[in-house]
Amino acid sequence: MGGKNFSGRGRRLGLLSSGGLAFAVAAAILAPSSPAQAQYGPYTCVNGLVWREAVSSDHVCVSPQWRSKTWEENRIGPSQVQPGGGPYGPDTCKQGFVWRETRPSDHVCVSVQSRTDNRRANGNAYTGYAHPDQLPANGTHAYWTQYGSQLAVSPSHFDFHGWEPARGYQSGMANFGSYYGDRVVTPRECRQSPNRNMYVLAVDETTGIVSNAGRVAVPLCLYP
Repeated sequence: MGGKNFSGRGRRLGLLSSGGLAFAVAAAILAPSSPAQAQYGPYTCVNGLVWREAVSSDHVCVSPQWRSKTWEENRIGPSQVQPGGGPYGPDTCKQGFVWRETRPSDHVCVSVQSRTDNRRANGNAYTGYAHPDQLPANGTHAYWTQYGSQLAVSPSHFDFHGWEPARGYQSGMANFGSYYGDRVVTPRECRQSPNRNMYVLAVDETTGIVSNAGRVAVPLCLYP
């Protein structure tokens, strides 16, 4: 297990549970590194956040309270399975419960609100890491097209976000067409910054896995 940093506080709080408790999804302002963080590798969480650990290798960073709730859901989940199974097979949940689906394989039966919260946590997972520049590529890629006029990313079905060390996270990457099967995320004739660079973070919302698609010049049409 890893990412268990309990010192400090996450600076970005959100996602209310059905009970109204506020859980930290991610920290928008990165904390400095420390020996305690370094031992958990590239997916080390910012201070105050820990790995969710809904399933094996679940490294989405959440508050300690959220992880405790997740462990409790894992413990009581079997009691919320329909005896004898049902239309969704042996893991069919009792009425009122649904699969949590932090990963496609996550069939723990939880409340509808818990599934909604965890899906949102997957989408926001890119903000929870202490060193986004150290995340592995995992087959993702970001690059300026042949004539340097548009920024392209792959695979096209992931969500992509910019992280500029001096300015933090940047949003605004939309779909402006395709380039040899990859998605173009800037409009035509977008200028590259001559002196600013950023990392492009790829988010697989179905698993919460975040990857570093590469370091590129900042597109000034998106982030002046």
